[in-house]
Amino acid sequence: MTTSTVIVVDESQTESLLDRRLELLRRFIIFDTIACFAAAAAVMTVAIIAGSGWAAAVAVAALTAGIVIGSALIPLGRGSLSTAFWIVAITNWIVSVTCALLAPVAWPICAGAAFVPAAAAGLFTSPRLSRRVALVAVCAATLIAALGVLQDITGFNEAIPERAIQATLIVGMPMVALVLVVAAQANTNELQSMLTDTRLVNAELKASRTRVVAATDEARRKIERDLHDGAQQRLVGVTLQLSAAREQLASDPEGAAMTLARVRDEVRHAQTELRSLVRGVYPPVLTEHGLGPALQALSDSQALPVRTAITTTPRLSPDKEAAGYFSALEALQNSAKHAGSDVTIELEYGASDQGDIVFEIRDNGRGFSPDLVEPGHGLTNIADRMTAVGGHVEVRSEVGVGTIVRGTLPLAPKASGLKS
Repeated sequence: MTTSTVIVVDESQTESLLDRRLELLRRFIIFDTIACFAAAAAVMTVAIIAGSGWAAAVAVAALTAGIVIGSALIPLGRGSLSTAFWIVAITNWIVSVTCALLAPVAWPICAGAAFVPAAAAGLFTSPRLSRRVALVAVCAATLIAALGVLQDITGFNEAIPERAIQATLIVGMPMVALVLVVAAQANTNELQSMLTDTRLVNAELKASRTRVVAATDEARRKIERDLHDGAQQRLVGVTLQLSAAREQLASDPEGAAMTLARVRDEVRHAQTELRSLVRGVYPPVLTEHGLGPALQALSDSQALPVRTAITTTPRLSPDKEAAGYFSALEALQNSAKHAGSDVTIELEYGASDQGDIVFEIRDNGRGFSPDLVEPGHGLTNIADRMTAVGGHVEVRSEVGVGTIVRGTLPLAPKASGLKS
């Protein structure tokens, strides 16, 4: 079935952002693991050629780092981005310092490697935590430089041929630089993506605000017209008839009684019209009993029969209940109007597994192709109503199969963003 998402709210955008960051960290971990294995292989080759035990120790350290960094894919697969990042960061720092201690000649490579977590931290941590990561990276790089310049307890520099040292630096430095560039580029790309998303959301919010204001003004004018053309005119007629009855009291008591009877009828009609108008603005059952009973009453009043499956849920705030009620009303009217005469309409209402309040309206009518048909005025109204209270609506449809309108209302505000 073709899917058309009418609008995506902050919660969905946050989930999408988290998914992108999980994928970016997964790629980074794989890249860093391969780099550690490649470094281990290169240093082990040097150790074999030079017969240096210390070089072999460095190779083992790099190999161990690759295994530990690769293990970060396990918590990442469970959605724990923070844990995976810290495994990578701490392992990078420990191995960089260890390699500088065992092989002082490689300290420029190790110092560069110490900055890799800082280059990538902006993607996977909060700004406050990123600053801490950068501070630790600077301290580690300073320690590595001091170890490389001031000590050589292993005699590694004297044991390794000059050409092997040069080859190690020539190969290692570009590798570290490449990792830093990849991390920085990923940060830039993610920032550009977030900026683009923000611009799109701002544009949609501006358009939605304009539509809401226009709809509010139109609703106000409609109420004014209904009052002027209905109850107000009846009340004007009642005033005139009361004046006539007053004049008839002395000369024609029976005529006055008949006039008063007509006045009574007119007052009842005016009262009925006012009640109907109030129900259209905000139904009493919604105020008194909540969204579930209001949707049941709404389905019972439809021209076409509606099969319902409504479960009890906690009461929502008045604005959320109103948004859910009028969105469901719009969806039911759309089904009755566009789906065709011989259709089945179903309405479900209840709490989802995630704790949100969800209503879903399905029909087996004509349907439409979301790729070819733009969302109509009714669906746009639903999206605006739901977005205004922090919810969202999703529409799925296929020609000849039918349409599903699913609205989601958060039971309570949800925190967005990444936890540090």
